[in-house]
Amino acid sequence: MKKPIYPFLMLLALGAGCSPKVQTSTSSNTSTSTAATPTGALSAQQLREAAPQYGATITAADLSKHLTILASDEYEGRDTGEKGQKMAAAYIAKEFSEDGLTGPVQNSATSPYYQTFDLEKTTWGEGYMSVGSQRFAMMKDFFVLGSSPYQEETAAQVVFAGY
Repeated sequence: MKKPIYPFLMLLALGAGCSPKVQTSTSSNTSTSTAATPTGALSAQQLREAAPQYGATITAADLSKHLTILASDEYEGRDTGEKGQKMAAAYIAKEFSEDGLTGPVQNSATSPYYQTFDLEKTTWGEGYMSVGSQRFAMMKDFFVLGSSPYQEETAAQVVFAGY
């Protein structure tokens, strides 16, 4: 199953640009607002200046290699919380470490590149729909989008949606 990596990359890019503002004072007692950076991190201006240099190191062969690995069937679609997603995270963390990147998470029990959080997983139970004497199985004969107001077997009228 193919899943696009673009939404993940967009979230990563948006998250990278989010940093709290702090007040710093200069020697002339005026106050300016700058982005907070971890110890040893580059400022936004330094990053902008360094971007072309590092961007020039990206090759089509490297992109192809990494995307082929991450998009392979071995990663099982990378569903959140599943084995394939954890494999992809481990691969990316390994690549970051090999490239000498410092992870943002201090005192991490697993990796400085992982920020832990809880997930709640909900799934549909077994469902069916009967029309006359015919019985249709959910996820085989029909699909449901969204949540259902019915928590138990209920008789309801079919509604024509207009298309």
